[in-house]
Amino acid sequence: MLIWRGKGILVFLIAVLGVAIGNLLLTFPSSHGWVGLTPQKMPPFAVGLGLLIAATCNFYFARYLDDPSKHRVLVDPRSNQTYLFSDRSSFMFVPVRYWTYVMAALGVLLLAVAIILPVTTS
Repeated sequence: MLIWRGKGILVFLIAVLGVAIGNLLLTFPSSHGWVGLTPQKMPPFAVGLGLLIAATCNFYFARYLDDPSKHRVLVDPRSNQTYLFSDRSSFMFVPVRYWTYVMAALGVLLLAVAIILPVTTS
């Protein structure tokens, strides 16, 4: 079940598109692999690369949402108290800006797994 607030659902779409682009980038040059990657190492490498692409896109998306020019300020005329209204978009109860770090960490982890783990032949 997906739970989001505001524009938070776009985090999921950015991640899916990033993984799809990463997969396309690694399978497009040739059917024999790319940069010496064996077919066993392609899936985690492609997903890791895709998550790094998605993290980059999500970083700029979060900066767009947190733009101070979009914040609204309301001043209560009776008490002169100021209220600041800003975008509070979130996905799975986590604010959009933190998903950049989650995606980047998972991407680096998957890239490391794809590079470090030995290939088993059966």
